[in-house]
Amino acid sequence: MANFPTDFSMELLPLTEAGLSPRGQAALGGLAAGGLEVVSGIREADTLGILAIAVKEDVREFCPNDAKRFGNPERWLAKGRGAFLLRTIETEQIVGYSWVGTEPCEELPDHPTTTAFRTTVKGTGTNLVIATLEGARAVHGAEDFGLETWATNGRAVKTYVKAGAHLEYAKSEEPNKETGKLEPIMRPTLRPRAHDPIIDGKRRRYDTRLFMSFPKAA
Repeated sequence: MANFPTDFSMELLPLTEAGLSPRGQAALGGLAAGGLEVVSGIREADTLGILAIAVKEDVREFCPNDAKRFGNPERWLAKGRGAFLLRTIETEQIVGYSWVGTEPCEELPDHPTTTAFRTTVKGTGTNLVIATLEGARAVHGAEDFGLETWATNGRAVKTYVKAGAHLEYAKSEEPNKETGKLEPIMRPTLRPRAHDPIIDGKRRRYDTRLFMSFPKAA
């Protein structure tokens, strides 16, 4: 059974190739070639660096809740979260982050370990995903990974597929909370197009929720 921290007490631990599969080792090597490392764990001081990424438009467009999560990191960690930081080796600057944790989802009943990945360095997404999953297995004993993303977040979807993810379920409609009738899914957008509707004073975009999973370790 996976064991995830619930506070800041976990010591930072740089991931090494020890105990990782050849694919995981290659992912760490690819990041290291670009002067980057992946560290498991999170300190309270690290949340400032994470927040600086979470408020970027690229992140807020598809992951608006990140700023709330790391604005109150104690509450987020209390759910049981295994955090990973993508840092520069030379200066330890945080340039990305990821996490895993138990969060059952009815669309992914066989994959209750939620995952999330954010990076600001072009070309590092696939290696960050692979390194995070391998690190989660090695450090936390985690498995059965799943994730939710948006169909319009094409770059992320390609990254997940390249890292081995499979599409389990796509949902383009959901019940209206007041009427119970199925309606097309619309999400708030920071990058409106002329034909995107305005609802409650905010631009919305029709989108599809994608629920994906990663295969178990061989």
